[in-house]
Amino acid sequence: MLEFQQDNQFFLFNLTEKPTEPASFFESAFWEKQQRITGSAKGRGTTYFLNTKDLFGVNTALRHYYRGGLWGKFNKDRYYFSSLKKTRSFAEFYLLQHLYEAGLPVPKPIAARVQKGRLGICYQADILTEKIENAQDLSLLLQATPLPKEIWTQIGKLIRQLHDQQVCHTD
Repeated sequence: MLEFQQDNQFFLFNLTEKPTEPASFFESAFWEKQQRITGSAKGRGTTYFLNTKDLFGVNTALRHYYRGGLWGKFNKDRYYFSSLKKTRSFAEFYLLQHLYEAGLPVPKPIAARVQKGRLGICYQADILTEKIENAQDLSLLLQATPLPKEIWTQIGKLIRQLHDQQVCHTD
């Protein structure tokens, strides 16, 4: 794993060699120019799905962190900076890496970026993770069809594994 800084940007990469232009990995225009965007999903922002199997061994999902709720109406994507490890993208990267190494079915983290503002008080963040192929939103699936008891049992076991790793996610 590589952790390094370039100007006001901090990077984490699950690569053996440092990329020459690491910031480009977090720009949709970079991937669009290479015709590697295979789809997208809308939430607070757009998540881009990328054809990167030849680069990283897996296809990936690129996501920029956006605020939700009332704060999001005034400040769409800036967060208070206290320490690098507490930033949204680095914290998610390290957590995913821990869970991935523990054998849980989570996307492998590929890269994360934190870009500090000029004053160093706030930051913006992005993450690049493995794309889970053929993933479906559970809430949408439940609206379409009831799940058999065996599937509910599997879901419960996975939630138990996450709790055993001290992870409690509201989603």
